[in-house]
Amino acid sequence: MTKLKLDMQRDFGAILKTHMEMLSSQGGMLKLEALRKDLDGVKDSMQHNIGKVLERGDKIDLLVDKSESLKFFVGRCICKVQPQPASHIVASKCQIVHSRRGSPAGT
Repeated sequence: MTKLKLDMQRDFGAILKTHMEMLSSQGGMLKLEALRKDLDGVKDSMQHNIGKVLERGDKIDLLVDKSESLKFFVGRCICKVQPQPASHIVASKCQIVHSRRGSPAGT
């Protein structure tokens, strides 16, 4: 073995021994089990939240489809409406103004 490998073994050996003793004891196992339960809880929560996001995405897609259909329908309806000529609108406004003043329409 090279000197570097021996140095790493010596440095890491003490850390490994400490961790092995901690995990071998009853307290270490309880901590490890609690950590696993916490991780499972986080995982379940994340899966639930992802499910909600996917449902919202589906609802948004439906809304987009409905709005596009409505836009198309309104566009077709607007094309069918016959616009009034501008002279007709001006004439009706003049009649309203004259009738408010008390003078007969068309004078």
